[in-house]
Amino acid sequence: MAITVVSSASAAFDFGTTPQGDAPTTTIPATAVLADDYIFILFSMAKAQGIFTAGDPPTGFTEVCAFVSATGGSDRMSQVWYKKAVGGEEDDVFSFTTSLAGSAVQTGNIVLRGVDTASPFDVTATHATFHLQGQNDATPACAALTTVTDGAFVIAFTSLAGVTADVVSGYSSSRGGATVFVGVNENSGAALATYEEIASASTVGSDIHTYTDANAAADWTSMIFALRPSAAAAAAGGQLVMGRGLVG
Repeated sequence: MAITVVSSASAAFDFGTTPQGDAPTTTIPATAVLADDYIFILFSMAKAQGIFTAGDPPTGFTEVCAFVSATGGSDRMSQVWYKKAVGGEEDDVFSFTTSLAGSAVQTGNIVLRGVDTASPFDVTATHATFHLQGQNDATPACAALTTVTDGAFVIAFTSLAGVTADVVSGYSSSRGGATVFVGVNENSGAALATYEEIASASTVGSDIHTYTDANAAADWTSMIFALRPSAAAAAAGGQLVMGRGLVG
C-alpha cells in the first residue's frame, strides 16, 4: 500500500517585540482522519537574540526531531512531532508552548495514510544548518539520506531567516517529483516543507529540496526523513528511529 496524503495545512504568526500572549497553533483540515493515519506537525521559529525555549510537544505527540542553528544572529529552530491517529482528529487545533520575544513562527501539518504502523520510519532524520552572518551567499539544501524501502515517503523541511520573497518561489527540485505542502512567510522568516514518494531505494537530498533565492537565508536549518509504507513491514523489518541534533 502506498502512502497517500489525506490533508495538509500551514500558518504563520508574528509576536512582535514582546513575549507572545496567544500560543501559535496548527489546525488539522476538515478531511476525515481515520484510525492508524499518521499526523505530523511542523514548527519553525526565529529568535534574533539567539535564545530559544523549544516548543513543547502538543498533547499526544512524540518528537521526531529538533534542530537549531544556534550560532547567534537570526537563529532558526525547526521541530517535527507525530502521532498515530485514533480517528476523528479532523478540525482539531494543536497549540505550542514557547517563551519568545520578537519572534516569527510558522506552523504546518500533514496527515498521511498507509504508513507502516509497526515501524513507521524508514530512515532516521538527518539535518543541515548554516549561519551566514549576513553574507547571504549559501544555497540552503537538505542533507542526503538513503531510503531503504521501495516506495518510501520522504519529508523535507527547511526553516529560513532573511527571506524577502515568497518562499515557494525560491524552491527547486531537480528530480521534479516533490510537492510543497508548507510554504509560509512571516516577518522575514519562512518555512518550506515538501514530500515525495521515492519509487526505488536510493539516495536523495538536495535534488528534492533546495532553496535558491539569492536574497534569503541569513540562517537556516533543514531536516529530512523517510517513512515506510505499510506493505513493506513483513519483508523489511526495521525499527522506529528518531533523531535530534544541535549545531552551533
